[in-house]
Amino acid sequence: MCESPSGAEPPWHLFGPVVGLSLFGSSTTATVLASLIPIGFILLNVDPALGSGPIATALQNAISIAIDFLFALALL
Repeated sequence: MCESPSGAEPPWHLFGPVVGLSLFGSSTTATVLASLIPIGFILLNVDPALGSGPIATALQNAISIAIDFLFALALL
């Protein structure tokens, strides 16, 4: 087994919930962003295809990583 320097056992029973919750949060956030970014571009009178490509992907990736780390920080 893998032990920390202090000798305490890592909380193995929490890895599943952390992964599940972060996957759920990331998927939900990505879906909402993918819907709202083109709508925002329409309101700004800009071509919505610009917002559904690289801008949406970059925002979704950054927010997904933040959600993953926040769930891990909060639960582990």
